[in-house]
Amino acid sequence: MYLPSTVLFLCLIHVTETPPVIDNKVGVKGRSISFAIKPNQPDCPPDEITIRWKSRNNLEEIEVGSCKKDQVCETSSSFQNRIEYIRESNITISDLRMEDSGLYTLSYLFTCTERKEESLHNLIVYESVPIPYIKDEKNCSSIGQYNITLSCLVLGIFLVSFHWQKGNSKTGYQHCGNESTIQVAQQCELSLDEEYVCTLYNLED
Repeated sequence: MYLPSTVLFLCLIHVTETPPVIDNKVGVKGRSISFAIKPNQPDCPPDEITIRWKSRNNLEEIEVGSCKKDQVCETSSSFQNRIEYIRESNITISDLRMEDSGLYTLSYLFTCTERKEESLHNLIVYESVPIPYIKDEKNCSSIGQYNITLSCLVLGIFLVSFHWQKGNSKTGYQHCGNESTIQVAQQCELSLDEEYVCTLYNLED
């Protein structure tokens, strides 16, 4: 008796998810930051946007705002009067605080196309660095040369990086150091004909 054989084909399909794109933002304490609405279609702006936030110190994601077109945003107490839906193209957080740092998820409801979309925005808030001042100490050596020490100072305690430039408005400026203090050599009988500029930057995480 002949029995027909059965052949079984097993097909495995590997599905790879595309990781979400995160928009990295840097804000300054006391100022504003805007998250662009994506996709931004002038003929079909989102009718409602929900803002969820996960702080850097708390793994739990919480809803902090809900904005509807042509209406004032409803927000949690920590973001009260600080979130705006501006011109149907941006969500803006004003009067930034250090604790506002974290991951923001914006969920959009487009009633004209009956679809929902999300965008992710990672915000780091830094404290504004005061304007630095330069202190100079010079000593004329026995060989007729000034040894000048220039120190870039700022009031308060900040985690910053230093960027020194020297030159003038006619010849331009060039980089000359990345420390808080630099040394300059100059003949005693000559005047210092170059400007030294110190710029401070907040250090990123």
